[in-house]
Amino acid sequence: MSLYDLLKFCKLHPGHSDVARFLVLCPFHADQKPSLFVSKDGFFCFGCGASGGLADLIARIFSVSSLRALQLISKFNIQRETFSEREFDVFTLDDARLFFESLPHPSWSLICHHYLLQRGFIASTLEKFDVRINISSNYPVIIPLTEVGNFVGYICRRVDNGAPKYLYNRGFKRALISKELFSGRLLVVEGILDLMKAHQFGFYNSCALLGWKYTKEQANMISSFATSLVCALDNDEPGERGFIALKAFFTIPVIRFQFEKGRKDLADIDTKEEFLYSLSKTVNKM
Repeated sequence: MSLYDLLKFCKLHPGHSDVARFLVLCPFHADQKPSLFVSKDGFFCFGCGASGGLADLIARIFSVSSLRALQLISKFNIQRETFSEREFDVFTLDDARLFFESLPHPSWSLICHHYLLQRGFIASTLEKFDVRINISSNYPVIIPLTEVGNFVGYICRRVDNGAPKYLYNRGFKRALISKELFSGRLLVVEGILDLMKAHQFGFYNSCALLGWKYTKEQANMISSFATSLVCALDNDEPGERGFIALKAFFTIPVIRFQFEKGRKDLADIDTKEEFLYSLSKTVNKM
């Protein structure tokens, strides 16, 4: 038996049986048009916002305990694909792209959406960077990585205090992450969330090293297009070492971004006004 059979058992009328994801009428509100998305990894209602795993769905429909719900699900032989299981099946860039494109967007997960909004990101930024989620994973926020707009893999972010904070797809080769071709004055940041904030604040001529150390390939690409660097690596000791290394390597001007007191990185900045103020202080020192 399958997920299709489970949904029939729940009287949710799944329709076609040859698909992995279903859109059905939501049993938790007066649904007039199918708005409940269900997959092996869980469910989310576009109408009322109900969400959770399959066990949560069964427990709510039949008013049973979570243990009883799991027992019912076990009869349907549904193999839940967690991120870690899927991740280790990814060996090629095409595999990584296909896996990423199968994932839903943040609005389908209240937890992920809330986390991203708490970090100060707006909807248009999440759309621009095509942020996705995997509700069955410890790393539910998933962001594609592009080098001058070309897909090179994806990175996953925890939303709790667990470690490590980030996880890459298997086989990922570190690249210079940027949304578009850059030239002139270049803002260099560490992480993908920093890069997203730079774009949100209107500074599109930016790239992310994915760490505080640059690689030879990254340095070569920067040298080919940039005429000066604003180093906005994290506001900590490794970030300072990264700045010193960049300044020693490049012959073009390299200056340290002037963070306000208490800011640990670019993603930590709340407003465009603060970013522009810090940037103006930085540029005035060039």
